[in-house]
Amino acid sequence: MFFKKKKYHFRPDYLSERILKQKRNFKKKIFISAIFCALLLAAFFYVIFFSSILKIERVSILGVNGDQSENLKEMCLRAMDERIFFGWIGRNNFLFFSEEKISNQIREKFPELKSVDFQKKIKTRALLVSISGRDASAVWCPAWFDPSSSSTLTAQPENEKCFFIDEQGFVFQEAPILSGSMFATIFDVSFAGKGLGSTGLEKSKLDFILEAKKEIISKNLDLGDFLIRPESTAEIELLSPDGWRVYLDLASSAATQIDSLARALTEEIKEKKNQLEYVDLRVPGRIYYKLK
Repeated sequence: MFFKKKKYHFRPDYLSERILKQKRNFKKKIFISAIFCALLLAAFFYVIFFSSILKIERVSILGVNGDQSENLKEMCLRAMDERIFFGWIGRNNFLFFSEEKISNQIREKFPELKSVDFQKKIKTRALLVSISGRDASAVWCPAWFDPSSSSTLTAQPENEKCFFIDEQGFVFQEAPILSGSMFATIFDVSFAGKGLGSTGLEKSKLDFILEAKKEIISKNLDLGDFLIRPESTAEIELLSPDGWRVYLDLASSAATQIDSLARALTEEIKEKKNQLEYVDLRVPGRIYYKLK
């Protein structure tokens, strides 16, 4: 039995039609994919920019009450009224609310506030603002130097104010003169030109003064006001209500010097305390004093 080999003949026009059909299908798929991506992108932009899903509808202030709470809330609401992207989008959106900007504005206006933290509750569309205040460590007051008499006056000019400072020396709130209180009262000749929102005192000096004040309280000594002269870089003066002074050395331990002072007043000076002009503790291991 003989078989004839079958021959296949391909028409050129058939190949062209097939290729064209594949190209049309490919373009159709691209077109459909492009439409799908466009719709998906449009939905994404709608959710991000225009829907209420990410919109801030409520602001709560935690950590403060009363007028200050209302003032802080008002600042946040004003910040959310700002428009961006050519005025299309508001800041009342969790993604576009500027935490750093409003935090800086709050601390600039209210220097008594130490930190401002934000919590975004997207589910309830609420912005929680947690506030923490500064703790007063000392009272910082102006003093001025009279070269003609070589004395430093510690009374305030009528137009000057005292301020509370925190443990970093940051000036955050006006204060009365609290001489003899639990706070150390510091009279500083370099006070001029400084005020709220500034760093009023070097931390090393403040730490020394706070250590000395703590020891003074523990020894039940009738002392507590400190004086920093303009030329004084290595010493601090401790003022007595009776008019005599104590010279302290910043390079030595404040607690050790106050302990030496307490022992000297009890064991050596005793009843002569009312005649004192000064006690000098600047030489380690030595106590010098002068009577009037």
